[in-house]
Amino acid sequence: METLPTLVTTQALGGVRHIDDYAEAGARYVNMGQQGAANTQRAYAGDWRRFTTWCREHGREALPADVPTMAAFVTSLAEAGKKVATIQRHCTSVNKAHQLAELPTPTDDRQFKTLLEGISREKGVKQKQAPAFTLAHFKRVVQGIDTARPDGMRDRALLLLGLAGAFRRDELASLDLAHLRFDDDGLVVKLPKSKTNQKGEAEEKAMFFAPDRRNCPVRAVKDWLELLQQHGRTSGPLFLSFHLS
Repeated sequence: METLPTLVTTQALGGVRHIDDYAEAGARYVNMGQQGAANTQRAYAGDWRRFTTWCREHGREALPADVPTMAAFVTSLAEAGKKVATIQRHCTSVNKAHQLAELPTPTDDRQFKTLLEGISREKGVKQKQAPAFTLAHFKRVVQGIDTARPDGMRDRALLLLGLAGAFRRDELASLDLAHLRFDDDGLVVKLPKSKTNQKGEAEEKAMFFAPDRRNCPVRAVKDWLELLQQHGRTSGPLFLSFHLS
């Protein structure tokens, strides 16, 4: 029988990692996916601290929490006048802690859900809302800003840009001068990361010139940039505390 030649390679190959070597990194990625955004983590943490404090004061175990403990806790929130949305948020926070610990969530119990439904019916799911802030009112507010002051010019740019681009507060706070690009049509803002895009892909938002200069986000940002440049600021955060001596 003819023997097939052995294939020999002279190129050195890197060491092959054992599959167990990936376990630590994989666990880290899973944990990040479970935790969610930074603001959400802070909200969960605050609610969870409130729950654990309540449990200590009443001699109950917080993790794992049983159904009677959760029922008593949400009842105490309801009796304290907390809104339905606040009570539901606390339940979500407790659930999240149990999920991260790979424990059954106490709020899945049918009777507990009936309790929440009763609280919602008595308090009313629809919460009292403030009157709508109309666009006409917004324009009057912006036009009433004193742009002779640096902080007024900044505030006008911030408000108009925030409305035109539907930016979140944290997105506006994190904007940098390097994130702006002007062209003949208006302004393009590049967001390295946003709450609705947690995977790290860059996102761009375009703003166009408005017919009325007083309410134009592009011109307002340009005016603010010119003031910054006059005082030697050509890089760094877009919106910052700025006072002339």
